[in-house]
Amino acid sequence: CTTLWGCGLDPQRATVRANAVGAMGLAEIPHPVSAAARQRPEQVALRTDSEGVTWSQMARHVARRAAALRQMGVGDDDIVAMRADATVERVQWMHAVTWVGAILAPVDARAPAATTARLLRALCPDFYLVGDDEEIESAASGETLSLSTLRDLVATTPHPTPASPWRLDGPRFRLLTSGSTGTPDAIDLTAGQVLASVLGSAQRLGHAPTDI
Repeated sequence: CTTLWGCGLDPQRATVRANAVGAMGLAEIPHPVSAAARQRPEQVALRTDSEGVTWSQMARHVARRAAALRQMGVGDDDIVAMRADATVERVQWMHAVTWVGAILAPVDARAPAATTARLLRALCPDFYLVGDDEEIESAASGETLSLSTLRDLVATTPHPTPASPWRLDGPRFRLLTSGSTGTPDAIDLTAGQVLASVLGSAQRLGHAPTDI
């Protein structure tokens, strides 16, 4: 399965079994964006109405943003919350969080400020990335990091940060349960759990090299 790990995901050559991830005997995998940039640098990774971003471009943007996060003290296994807006910039910042080995805790971008503060208390993040239009209770969010400040650091950072590999037994994402009957609970997902889910989904639904 060297192709699988070399490109991040190649379900056309992979067969998923219940114990497939553990049976491979791997302790870690390369960061998916870094791996895809090595194997498919000119393939479009993300497209909007106005632009297309290749994997090599994505990796460069993410690595520079990761360097800015490092400068602000974000490191391995820190929990970083941020609003999950559907923009190219936010996608790159979300990848940058896991690029430095931190745990990404996404927050519903549509939630009002009071709800966001409640969600942050449930997530217990070490850092909260605050966007230009966000006002949040500082007591609910740990240490706040301004995206405008981080952008300034990105503009002056000459050396990008190498990608941290994903330990299969290490947490990579912190998500909230629905909270339909009360306060949501935060749960951590390991890289191994995410990988097994992605491979199972790809086997069921299909995943072509041209997918964006």
